[in-house]
Amino acid sequence: MEALENSFVQLLLDSDEEADNEDVSAAPDGLLADAVESSDDEDSEGESDAGWSSTIVQPNVVPFTEDSGIQNDDVYAFSNPMSFYKLFMTDDLVKLVIEESNRYGSAKYSTWSVLEEQEFHKFLAICFHMSIEKRSSLKEYWSTRVIYSGSFAARLMTRNRFIEILNSLHFADNDTSDKSNRLYKVQPVIDSMNKAFGDVYKPEKDICIDETMMPFRGKVMFRQYIHGKRHKYGIKLYKLCSNGGYTCRFMVYAGKLPNRTCPVAEHVVMQLMQPYLQSGRILTGDNFYSSIPLARKLLEHDVYYLGTIRKNRIGIPAEVKTKKLKKGEVIARQDEYGVTVLKWKDKRELYMISSFLDDTVNDANKPVMVERYNKSKGFVDLSDQMTAYTPFIRKTSKWYLRLFCYLIFQTAVVNAWYIYSLVNEKISIREFKSRIIESILDGQISTQATVRHQLRTVPGPKREHRSRCVECYRKLAKEHGASYARTKASQVNTKCSKCRKYYCLNCYQLYHKKCSGSLE
Repeated sequence: MEALENSFVQLLLDSDEEADNEDVSAAPDGLLADAVESSDDEDSEGESDAGWSSTIVQPNVVPFTEDSGIQNDDVYAFSNPMSFYKLFMTDDLVKLVIEESNRYGSAKYSTWSVLEEQEFHKFLAICFHMSIEKRSSLKEYWSTRVIYSGSFAARLMTRNRFIEILNSLHFADNDTSDKSNRLYKVQPVIDSMNKAFGDVYKPEKDICIDETMMPFRGKVMFRQYIHGKRHKYGIKLYKLCSNGGYTCRFMVYAGKLPNRTCPVAEHVVMQLMQPYLQSGRILTGDNFYSSIPLARKLLEHDVYYLGTIRKNRIGIPAEVKTKKLKKGEVIARQDEYGVTVLKWKDKRELYMISSFLDDTVNDANKPVMVERYNKSKGFVDLSDQMTAYTPFIRKTSKWYLRLFCYLIFQTAVVNAWYIYSLVNEKISIREFKSRIIESILDGQISTQATVRHQLRTVPGPKREHRSRCVECYRKLAKEHGASYARTKASQVNTKCSKCRKYYCLNCYQLYHKKCSGSLE
């Protein structure tokens, strides 16, 4: 974590240059339609020094007095990771998923078996197991080959049933949902998660806003393509994070908002910050979000802003933009509201904006704004880093299913792990997930794999439906020859229900189940 935070100091200038040059455009396959919006609605090359002063003073700041941290005292008595996970994967959410999945599954499959809570928890356990034990295909999780060291998933349910549940996961009633909301298929999950994130934990004074990309290459009209990103295709989420990488709130970008009355970046900030206005908090953002109107608007709600800013934003003082600086030099201007715009020359020119800091520099000749920015800008990056550990990723063409898995198996797990770490001794996320699996099962797992085939008696007259036991025949033929085996091998009317080969009871028990197990 320390190495990650230190890297932001070194990479700050590079990351800002990349953001300035970042190519956000429609993907070559034309799937993005109106999905891409820019924060540049207010960009302009207009220059003016009106209202800006070269006399920089330290603004007066409303003290932060809000009760932050864990909001439920009962949490301090928790020791089981599953208890922390259920703070976010609530009983109400589980009930909703089961109800809607049964509704959809019964319409999709004529042979659908009702999904019960116990079976759904087993399904979750398999998904968690898949996130910590990587295999190249779904089929391998049910393989009986020795190299896979047993089949954990097969002890819980058959592969066909798992796929059936996975394909039937649903979170809203298609007949009654508001189709004008592009996120209606997963909106109940988003609302439940955001409420739980806010109810369990309140962020400290410093919070950070940034965007993250959830990898997805399927077809959806608000899929994004961002050149230069590790995951170029995906669904974009805006996240508000606190120290430690805890996700306080998030917002899924689903394309242009028809009723938006302000620039998209300002709209996102005000939506996510709604519960934290009038609090004296400090919000950090990069140059996608930063603008002078936003900093002033947040001041009206007793929220202070710090971030990098693009030099072509509306209202940037002309002298700040045009003055040539030598390395290490700083120029700053401040408006009547206490918003300060600063330019610092290091390897390149860096523009900063703050509504609570002046132009002070430290002993290393670096502005305090830059130093403070480096400390808090990494909250979302840390969240993304922790989320990327042991992800549950299964290929799917259903965007809402991919988003659901991202939220409950990654974002919610990281938040639960963070709260657990505040109360108990720290453990790795992998160990945290392993303990959740153990809690879900807690004696429910069978020591034997789910039986997929069995020895069955062939119906009808016994003498008309008999055949040689294949194992008896093989052994006798090897020892005495085929002619001897044809006459001496056991004649039986019992065969394997899966491979359809005839076996006597002894050979089936000794050889067939042992070498083939009960699974595909």
